[in-house]
Amino acid sequence: MSKGYTAIIVDGNNTARKSLSSVIRQNYNMRDIYSSSCAREASAVLKQIENIDWIFFNSDLADKDAFEFIKEMQGLKSTEAAKYILTSSDSNRETLLKAATAGVNAFIVKPFTPKIVIGKMQKLIGNKAQRKSRRVDLFEAFEATIYFKEAKYPSVLMDISLGGCMIKSPIFNQGGGMIYDKAKIRIPYENNNISLDAELIRLERDTSSDEPKILAAFIFKDIKDKYARNLTNFLAKINTGR
Repeated sequence: MSKGYTAIIVDGNNTARKSLSSVIRQNYNMRDIYSSSCAREASAVLKQIENIDWIFFNSDLADKDAFEFIKEMQGLKSTEAAKYILTSSDSNRETLLKAATAGVNAFIVKPFTPKIVIGKMQKLIGNKAQRKSRRVDLFEAFEATIYFKEAKYPSVLMDISLGGCMIKSPIFNQGGGMIYDKAKIRIPYENNNISLDAELIRLERDTSSDEPKILAAFIFKDIKDKYARNLTNFLAKINTGR
């Protein structure tokens, strides 16, 4: 890779920090890796550097709630392009939901193997490029429905491409909605539905709405031919304003 990444690892366990640092240094072109034992140290580092690509942090920080730490860090200029990866020995649904709605990009359960860490990072690198391809911002509301295995959510498209989309949705509290969950997205189009198999890759709060809403980013997977044609026509319609 031509670009050197910058990362910070925030964990009270020195062994865990060293192990994770070794994994990412051996497998990625890392320019700098910072190591912090608490939120206070990490905050001081992030306020001094220009930008950070990866923020690894443990769910159990000694001096601050981990999700409050994320909220504070997301307001810094240095973290504008950062990917947040939470490491935790606690994988219950409440922790996963907090992570998803806080804008965490990936969740790694401790103890982890190098293969798991590499897989999570590589997926985020690939997903970013795929979802941004030929993205079209929408200037009028288009309905969409998100279907998970256990629930469905009537929603609104915010942007879309042949690779993926961003959707404004009610909070996922009836089922589904964890990072990397499989979903089906249906978009009404000319008396038919465009039905797209998708994977959830990011969640963040929608701060522009007074109602509790979230922004959910998906990538599309294995689009069937008839839906691919409809999606292409749908994008053409948006581009031409027809």
